[in-house]
Amino acid sequence: MANTRRMQGASAGNSGVDISSLHPMVSGTLWAMCVANSDGYGGQGSTTNTSIFTQVGSGTNWAMIAGVDRFWTAIKDDGSMWSCGWGSSGKLGTGSNSSVSVPTRVGTGTDWAKVAVGTNHGAALQKNGSLWTWGSNTSGSLGLGHTSYKWSPVQVGEDGQWIDAFCGHDCTFGIDADNKLFSWGDNAQGELGIGDLYHRSSPVQVGSLENWKMVSSGRQQFSYGTSIAIKTDGTMWTFGQANHYSTGGNASSSSPIQLGSDTNWSSCRAGSTENKMTVLALKTNGYLYSWGENEYGTTGSGDVTNPVSNPLTQVGSGGGWTEPFGVGSFYASGAIQSGALKRWGYNLSSGSLGIGVTTGGGYSNPTAVSLGGTDWVRFQGMYRGGLAIRT
Repeated sequence: MANTRRMQGASAGNSGVDISSLHPMVSGTLWAMCVANSDGYGGQGSTTNTSIFTQVGSGTNWAMIAGVDRFWTAIKDDGSMWSCGWGSSGKLGTGSNSSVSVPTRVGTGTDWAKVAVGTNHGAALQKNGSLWTWGSNTSGSLGLGHTSYKWSPVQVGEDGQWIDAFCGHDCTFGIDADNKLFSWGDNAQGELGIGDLYHRSSPVQVGSLENWKMVSSGRQQFSYGTSIAIKTDGTMWTFGQANHYSTGGNASSSSPIQLGSDTNWSSCRAGSTENKMTVLALKTNGYLYSWGENEYGTTGSGDVTNPVSNPLTQVGSGGGWTEPFGVGSFYASGAIQSGALKRWGYNLSSGSLGIGVTTGGGYSNPTAVSLGGTDWVRFQGMYRGGLAIRT
C-alpha cells in the first residue's frame, strides 16, 4: 500500500527531517467577521462587531489559520506564528492569559509548519518535526505527563518525531513519522480511541496500524466526545460517543470502527455547534458530505429540521469543494467551493453567517458570503463569525 505521507528517513530524533512539504501554505490577506467580538478576535484592535468579512491589517503573507470559539492562531509564510482573541488559560501561547484584539506574535521562531487549536489549548509543528503545545492542560491535553497549564509552547517528545497534529476539546492527537496515531488528554467518552475511558497526560498509540492520515475530534457543549479519522487508504473511522448521529450510524466505541466501505475520503471535520454535533467530510472527487443533528441546517443538506445519520448526504450541489473547511460554534458551518466562500446554518439577526442577511433563522443551503469573490483559499468557522484567507 502506498503511503504518501511517510517522510524518508523520518524517525524520532532525526534532526534532518523537514515536514514542511506535508503542510502546503498559501500567501494572502487575512479576513475576519464576528458579531460577538467581546474578546477582540476580529483582529481590528477593538471589540466592535461586524457582519461583513473585514481585512485584518494590511499584510499579504498569511499562510495558515486555526481557530475555535473566540480565538485563533495563524502562521505567516515567513514561518512566524501569531494569535488573537480570548486569552484565558494561556491558549494564545503568547506567554500571557490576557486577551488581545490584534494579532500578537507567539515567541520569535520562524520555522512553524502547522498549527491546530482546541477549545482551550493549541499545538503546532516546526519544520524539523518537533511538536509543541500550550494552554489549558485539563486532563493532560498538552501531553507533558502532568496537568499544569502552559502559557507558551512547550515541546512534546523529540525533534523529527511528528508529522502532523490535531486538537479536540481538551484532547490532542499526533501522527508520528511512521504514520502511527497517538492521542492524549480527555477520554471520558472514548474519544482518544485507545480502548478505554481513562484520561492520558502523555501520548498513547491508537491501535497498532501505521497508515493514519488525519483525525478531527469534537465535543458537544456538556459531554459526548466524538472523533472521526481517515487513513492513507481513504477509509474513514469513528471512535467515541455515538450521540446525535455524530458517528454516521456507527455505535459508540473506545476503539476505531470503520465507517462504511468507501476508500476515497480525503478530509473531515467534527465540530461542536453549541450542544449538538455536525461532521463535514470531503472526498477526493471534490464532493462534500455531512451528517449530525442538523439543528438550523448545519449539515447543509437543504433541511433545517431532520437529523442526518447517512454519511453520504451531499452538501449543496456539485463538486469543487476544497479543504480546509469548518464547523463553527453556534450552529454554523462553512467551506470553499470553486474559490467562493459559502456559509450555512443558523444566522442571527445580527448577520452571523456573513452572507448579507439579517433575518434570523436556519439557512440549510450553502450561500456565498456577501463580499463575493472566487479567491478564498482558507476558512475557519468561529463563534458567531469566521476567519479566512484570500489570495
